[in-house]
Amino acid sequence: MPAFRIVNAYLSLVIATTGYASLDREIVLEFQPGSQVLNQISLSTGGSDQDTTYVSGTQTASVRFDENSLEPLNFTFTGSGRAFRSDLNMSVSSLIQFSDRGTVIGTFPTTIGLSTRENSYISYSNLSTADVVPGTGTLDNDQHHDYYDRGTATVSIAVSGETFSEVVQFQFNPNIVEMEGTNIVKIERVPSNSPLDQRLKVSLTSSFIANSSDLIEDTNARMTTVEEGDLLSVGYTTIPTPYSHWLANNSAFSESGYEQNRFGISYYLLYVLDLPISSKKLPIGFEKSDPNSLSVILPSTGLKEDLIIEYSNSLIPDSWIPIDSSFFVDTGASLNKGASGKVRIRSPHVGTSFFRLVADPTKQTSTFLSQ
Repeated sequence: MPAFRIVNAYLSLVIATTGYASLDREIVLEFQPGSQVLNQISLSTGGSDQDTTYVSGTQTASVRFDENSLEPLNFTFTGSGRAFRSDLNMSVSSLIQFSDRGTVIGTFPTTIGLSTRENSYISYSNLSTADVVPGTGTLDNDQHHDYYDRGTATVSIAVSGETFSEVVQFQFNPNIVEMEGTNIVKIERVPSNSPLDQRLKVSLTSSFIANSSDLIEDTNARMTTVEEGDLLSVGYTTIPTPYSHWLANNSAFSESGYEQNRFGISYYLLYVLDLPISSKKLPIGFEKSDPNSLSVILPSTGLKEDLIIEYSNSLIPDSWIPIDSSFFVDTGASLNKGASGKVRIRSPHVGTSFFRLVADPTKQTSTFLSQ
């Protein structure tokens, strides 16, 4: 009979919550390179200009989402963080007719300039909990705004060489800009090196076009301004893995993510095989009818994660080789997540071999078998 040797493994975990529910996380969202606003100015009497401002810095938001589906439920700016817009410079020249109390004075070469310096803002929500449109992740624009409280905006007009200007200092005259366009929050899983936590990427994409058109007082000219923005801010957080919940439900405590029960069997392997946490042995062994084949009994509920079987002829650390599906006896057999039933495997090597199960994210071994 082949000898079974269970060798030390690793696997432990930080306990978090139990069961699936909605979770709240405060996320720092950092504007990504390429977040920009195209600004345009034009006069009805002719002439136009444009300039691009770039957005950097951070926004902070409280996000509530479904732990299982990751669907966003609420998204509320907390009023922390600060976004910065690069300086803006635009000017447009045209011949404009001026009037005084309805009487035409004359037509003069005129230059109008718009500029901003060191502008920055904080994003706020108007409600303590702001909803997200179900199924789309779209924010309700009426519930959010940007509060400009730093920097300046200057409007200048030069007529026949004489210049007039007005400077607004947002520190003393804050500007509230309501959210516009389409703003979508998305949450997705990204790779993590820990079996304890799932790493999540939270992104907010904002696309908008804002325009205004106003008649310049006492002239025949109308000035039109357009802002076209494409912004992306991204943040990260973590939530417990299903394995975390399994450990918590089994009252098992660990710290690093790589521990074993008192019988030397990896907690993670027991989780993957859907076995009791106090199991003394694993459902793997050699076929009685063929000592060169082994079999694994998979749970009727399906493997929780992929399972790998490796073999070695020497136990040298770098000698382990995964057994691919070409050595599976039965057509369609699988060791992938969700697989169930009995899987029979032919040994790739005739003679003494060692086998091990690999079933955790960092590919730590949990069981050795010798033939």
